[in-house]
Amino acid sequence: MEFQKLDKNIIVCWRISRLLLFVVITGLLLLGNHMFQGSEVYASLRNQYPDFQQWDFCVVSGILLYFFAGIFVYPGIEYRQWQYQITDDKVVIRHGIFYIKTTTIPIARIQHVTLVQGPIYRRLQLAKVTIALASGQHEIEGVNEEVAQQISENLKDRLYRRLNA
Repeated sequence: MEFQKLDKNIIVCWRISRLLLFVVITGLLLLGNHMFQGSEVYASLRNQYPDFQQWDFCVVSGILLYFFAGIFVYPGIEYRQWQYQITDDKVVIRHGIFYIKTTTIPIARIQHVTLVQGPIYRRLQLAKVTIALASGQHEIEGVNEEVAQQISENLKDRLYRRLNA
């Protein structure tokens, strides 16, 4: 059996969730900056370091560049790297951007399988399959709802067959 890819809608989901995070953090930074500029500490720093505003601009630009890459560049790369494979005796999950992490989960170690959908996932008809083990849990995120149901049922059937054999 070969590796399976995630649903392409996961790219949109990642972008939306990162954009929401960007909006929240930007709002907090603007609020903090507004409060900081009126303080005595800010006036003192401007008097001691005339280039303070340029440094401030560089930091904000770096943060914006990081979020821009996180919203527009990383999701495409992340999608290409994300793969999963389900065989008779194991589940293999591969993901990562710079460091590729491969996790092999023996079917016999699975305790239960859960399907998770948040509001963005529901809107895009996606689901996250959470595989719980005694040592923790692993996720196959961003699969179509129907495929997630099939994976869940398939894993449960294989687990029952291995336990009853």
